[in-house]
This record gives sequence, C-alpha cells and structure tokens, in this order.
Amino acid sequence: MQLTPLPQSFGQLAALQVLEAKQNQLTVVLKSSGELAALQKLMLYQNQLTALPQGFDQLAALHMLLLNGTQLMARGVARELEPIADSANAMTQCDSARSLA
Repeated sequence: MQLTPLPQSFGQLAALQVLEAKQNQLTVVLKSSGELAALQKLMLYQNQLTALPQGFDQLAALHMLLLNGTQLMARGVARELEPIADSANAMTQCDSARSLA
C-alpha cells in the first residue's frame, strides 16, 4: 500500500525529527511545514512531488533532505535549495549524495 497524501495531522507534530515517506505516490508533502520545527531528516525520494510545502525555508533544524527520484529533482530544485542550505540550518545532505554545507 502506498501513500498518496500524508495526513494533515503530520503538520502538527512539533517534536517530529525524522519523516521517512519514501517510495510512495506523494505529490505534495504537507500544505505547510512551519509547525515541524524539530524536523532534522526528511526522506521523500521516489515520490511524485512537484512542490515543496509553504514554510519549508523555516525548517531551521533540517540537515538532511532526500528528494532523488522525484519531479522536484527532475526540474532542478537543488538550485532552489541552495539559499536555504546557506542559511543557519547548515543542511549537510540534499538528494542522496550532494552536500550543501
């Protein structure tokens, strides 16, 4: 069984540190990710993602983001993430191998 949407209640899990929803049929992660302040690792590879959620740039604790095999990587979203990686959150991994720290 594959997930198509994540339940919106995920956005209310303020203490959530790792979200692994790989190899599903997700097209959207959450409408807003602003409440996930403790999120450190976000593994969404092999999904149908076309956009990052609103507030994504506010995830200060995020240091690992895996998006390989998604529509986001196909359209070059890694370049869009560079300003986020250069900010205080010091992202160390984007996609499966690229370091942005």
